[in-house]
Amino acid sequence: MTINFSDICSIGVGEQIKNYTPVSNRLDLKRHLDNLVRDFPGEPVFVVAGGTNILPSDASCGEHIVHLLPSDTVSDTEAYNQYIWAGNSLDSVAWNLNLAELSGIPGSIGGAVVQNAGAYGASISDFVHSVEVYDVLSKRYRVLSPAQCAFGYRTSIFKQNEQNITADSSPKPIVTGVRIIPQPDTLEVRFDQLAKALRVQNGDRLPAEKVRASVLELRDSKGMLAPGFGFGQADDSDRRSCGSFWTNPIVPEFLLRKLPSCIPVYPADSPGYVKVSAAALIENAGFCKGFALDGHASAGISSKHCLALINRDVNNSSAGHELRELKSVIEATVLERFSVALLPEPVIL
Repeated sequence: MTINFSDICSIGVGEQIKNYTPVSNRLDLKRHLDNLVRDFPGEPVFVVAGGTNILPSDASCGEHIVHLLPSDTVSDTEAYNQYIWAGNSLDSVAWNLNLAELSGIPGSIGGAVVQNAGAYGASISDFVHSVEVYDVLSKRYRVLSPAQCAFGYRTSIFKQNEQNITADSSPKPIVTGVRIIPQPDTLEVRFDQLAKALRVQNGDRLPAEKVRASVLELRDSKGMLAPGFGFGQADDSDRRSCGSFWTNPIVPEFLLRKLPSCIPVYPADSPGYVKVSAAALIENAGFCKGFALDGHASAGISSKHCLALINRDVNNSSAGHELRELKSVIEATVLERFSVALLPEPVIL
């Protein structure tokens, strides 16, 4: 089967994959991973699912790609949690289990666990009961608790490994499934922007369905809505992105004296540190919505949100190079002006 990486990633970059293997269940996954590690020792093997948080290179990918597809298998349910195959979409889980704040986020539930995806005051780790992984070294499945997953702000033990199962000799656990704790039909609003859109106060409780509808509208306004909702245009280049390209930096409180007063500040988990808006830093560094470097035919900043780098032309074979160049220019400028390092959220291959 001949597949280009641009066919399986949301930003539409990348040429032919050397060895593409689609799987939709845990038994086939184990068989294929074991065979790849045995037959191609030392060669990179990557496991991807929704492909929404990946920036591949322009060149033909020499890696072996195992692609987790959605499964039609009915998830088994216990009294207080539900098992979901890693290739299934995050939004379907958000809809079925009342994870309203995570509604409309593109990508898979497995990818969400790897990234600890979140929005509007919630992260997937808030709802995780346990994570099933496959370890290619021991050739066994095992179950990890949330503490063992080392969840943090947009990170986890899996993100640190970047799903490259052969990078070195250390164990590379691959997320294969997750048990999620269903949420009640009403939930507490915990984010200012969402509360404003709903015309309520933080702390108010509303039906999950109403919160979901508002979250979908907010995501659509930023061009960061999963496909299939009928909003906007399917060929809208503003939607051809990796989503938020950078996380909000966590900085020492004393650094706030050097930042413009208009930069939004949020609480951070560590004492003496705060989280600042990456989008505001980018805008105040001179990169407005719709910005593109001179001579770039493909790469640009979304016209809807400064955190999204977009690919305006999927037929441009240099799109990946342009995106990397734009990324580097933005990061260097923000660092020079504000002494703040921007950390990319996508996995960059």
